[in-house]
Amino acid sequence: MKKFNDIQKIFIYHNYKRVSCCAIYDTQTYKTLKQLTDNLHEIKEDSIVVTADKNDCQISALLIDNKFKADYNWYLFEVIEPNFEINENIIEIKERKDIEDLILDQVHELSKRMPSLFDEKGEDDDWPSLGEKAIGYIVDNNIISLLTFSIKKDNTIHIYLTYTKPEYRSQGIGTKMFDYAKDFAYKNGIKAITVCTDISTNNPVPNMFLKNDFKYFKTSYTKIIKKAGGN
Repeated sequence: MKKFNDIQKIFIYHNYKRVSCCAIYDTQTYKTLKQLTDNLHEIKEDSIVVTADKNDCQISALLIDNKFKADYNWYLFEVIEPNFEINENIIEIKERKDIEDLILDQVHELSKRMPSLFDEKGEDDDWPSLGEKAIGYIVDNNIISLLTFSIKKDNTIHIYLTYTKPEYRSQGIGTKMFDYAKDFAYKNGIKAITVCTDISTNNPVPNMFLKNDFKYFKTSYTKIIKKAGGN
């Protein structure tokens, strides 16, 4: 049996306050866990988010053992010279009010699939993050599909929202929206596009990503911690 003094530990700090502690029983696993500091994706007052590459089974197992929960899968498209035409029905959105109804429709749909993201009133002040740019697909002068994204500091584009009204799905509109984003990335020297979606059995979105040549490459894990200032 391991003695107490033999147990290795790693601490994660936020604003100089310890928010998480993991006890590890061997040096090799301890070294692996220390790598998590390089994978930190986000630290909030009430949670820590860590990402693990799809082939990094050791870190994934370690996170699960330490009460992290897998919640989002991430997909990557490496930008190469495009070989498609941009659809003339796609426009750039200038005002949020023009897509407010579509945003609310997606929030309603997501709240059914992932109710844990929302409070008892169905509200979440942190969601959705809209990104810096938005495009829409026009049918009969109405916006029936949207896609929003931002250019990140690492010279990648991250897609935040993708939504098409149910009656217009399975008509290739989502692919045309992705083609626009790919073309935008190529013309602006962007090396890759990323997007993520929740892990749930009734989520059809991953099939859309894979169909459009996005590759699954990592998973994000979240651990709920005490509020800052808590005991």
